Amino acid sequence: MTTVGKTPNRTGVESESMVEETQRDDMTWYRCEKCGLMFDSEDDATQHEETCDAEDPSYLQ
Repeated sequence: MTTVGKTPNRTGVESESMVEETQRDDMTWYRCEKCGLMFDSEDDATQHEETCDAEDPSYLQ
């Protein structure tokens, strides 16, 4: 498991990202450790992580 990136919090102090890099189906995926949603783009995963409420998404994954 590899954790990628850091996200600034509201106080301006960086905190560890909750985005986990994983290999699946011969591709690299980025998984939000809070809710489990997976992305094929690190940027998308990081953007999601900034606003994740750690609840199951209301849409199909």
